This record gives sequence, structure tokens and C-alpha cells, in this order.
Amino acid sequence: MMINTTQFEFSHGRKPRGFGSWAFTINGEMKWFNQATYGEALKKAKAYARETFKGQFVTITVEP
Repeated sequence: MMINTTQFEFSHGRKPRGFGSWAFTINGEMKWFNQATYGEALKKAKAYARETFKGQFVTITVEP
């Protein structure tokens, strides 16, 4: 599993952190996790990816 923060960092000038609404693209599929810290939202994204894409390499992109 790979976490890509490049687009977020380019847009915001910093690594993702804090509380808010978070959007991720998981193997080309957009997912939103509202009102959570970045860590909590990423944890949910990883759980979703493990369940949905069992046995596949997964790229999770943090959207700006």
C-alpha cells in the first residue's frame, strides 16, 4: 500500500495534518471522510482499501 501526498503538499505547501474533511483517491476511486483528523481519516481509507482491494497493490492519494 502506498500513500501519495504530493498533490496535497503542492497545493497547501505542507504535509497533510489536522482536523477537517478529507478526500482520498483509492486506486482511482474517490472517497470522502468527513470531520476527522488526518490520521483517523487515513486509517479509515486504509481499512476501506484492504477490504475492497484484497490482494491488490493499492495507492491512496490525499486530494487537495
